[in-house]
Amino acid sequence: MKPLLKFVQLLSAIGFAGGLAVSMLLAATVDDSTSTSFAAWRRAISAVASTVTVPSLVLLLASGMMAVASQPAFFAARWVRVKALIGALVAGLALLVVQPAISRMDGLARMAVEGRPVLQPASFALNGELIGGAACLVLCLAAVALAVWRPALGRRDD
Repeated sequence: MKPLLKFVQLLSAIGFAGGLAVSMLLAATVDDSTSTSFAAWRRAISAVASTVTVPSLVLLLASGMMAVASQPAFFAARWVRVKALIGALVAGLALLVVQPAISRMDGLARMAVEGRPVLQPASFALNGELIGGAACLVLCLAAVALAVWRPALGRRDD
């Protein structure tokens, strides 16, 4: 893989996983003593997700596709196909579960500031955010393991 492409992919993987981990840590330790502080924390989580996590994910997927396209040998490697499948799962989870849950929690926090009740929907959204985020991180670790060890994954055709 070309050094610049490898650098971009590594940097974007760090940005995605780091942003996701920070968002989850903030969500788990949010100050909910007042609706105003809760809304401020949720706004910070939303900002991390929209400015670091999602752009890093897009860059990670794009650089991964460019890496495969630049190395013809990658087309035949099973570990690359599995890693691509993991990338698709992570993207689906992140964009269809985690990011919407973060946005929903941000909106619910604003509603709480206005004095409207949000307990039930907030619990559902928070569970989606934390469980989806944890699943994304586990899948990211699996993708890193595949990239490092590059297992054959099945019979070799000799």
